[in-house]
Amino acid sequence: MVKRQKQQIRQEPRHPRSKPARRAFTLIEMMVSAILAAFIALVALAGLRGVIAARAAVDRHSEAVDELRIAVEQIRRDLVNVMPFGRSLRFEGLVEEADFGSSSRLIFRTFSRDKARAAEPEGDLYEVEYYVTQSAAGKALMRRVCPMLGLTASDQEKTDGGIVEVLAEPIASFDIGYFDSGNWQTQWSAENQRPPQLVLVNLATVDSQRSKPRVYARQVSAGFNQGTFTEETNASEFDWQTVEGQWQQTETTQ
Repeated sequence: MVKRQKQQIRQEPRHPRSKPARRAFTLIEMMVSAILAAFIALVALAGLRGVIAARAAVDRHSEAVDELRIAVEQIRRDLVNVMPFGRSLRFEGLVEEADFGSSSRLIFRTFSRDKARAAEPEGDLYEVEYYVTQSAAGKALMRRVCPMLGLTASDQEKTDGGIVEVLAEPIASFDIGYFDSGNWQTQWSAENQRPPQLVLVNLATVDSQRSKPRVYARQVSAGFNQGTFTEETNASEFDWQTVEGQWQQTETTQ
């Protein structure tokens, strides 16, 4: 009897040890994890937006500087090649009143190798005009160029046609001063029949998309000796400033 019980005990299988139950995430732990993930995503998104905004600001700065440089070079190139004498001479500086305030307008005739119309016959004499107009983006500096091929009229002939292009936009200011006979003037009459001794152009563009608009300014100077452009005229000898919209001479170095 005892022997049979031992055999039964030996034959009974041993029960395996039960494994501990796996512990699941609690609702609070899941909520904390979701909040941390959302916070990290927001920080990363804010940093990405900052990088994008900085890149856009750099691009706008480069575009504004390049546009201003190109406009200044174009104005200087036109002034350097001004037609000094002859019946076709015209050099006139005006100040006009508009809805956005007063603005300078410069009209003169110059020589150029760049054709205004590629497919049309043209000479090398052009009438060029610089003026300011209102556009959707603000004030824009315009350049009008008109070929003078076949000009046969008198000294007073004026041409209002030509090709108009936007040179810079938007701009903050476009001011021109004319120095002659020891005085600064805001206008130059075509009746003088010659350019002034010195022309100073102050052009400023503006980046209005910034929280604080930034202004970029450049100055163009062109000196004339007996109506002909000369490199001998040092613009630093003609100190100039604007006081309440009027050009005034400060000190002239002899």
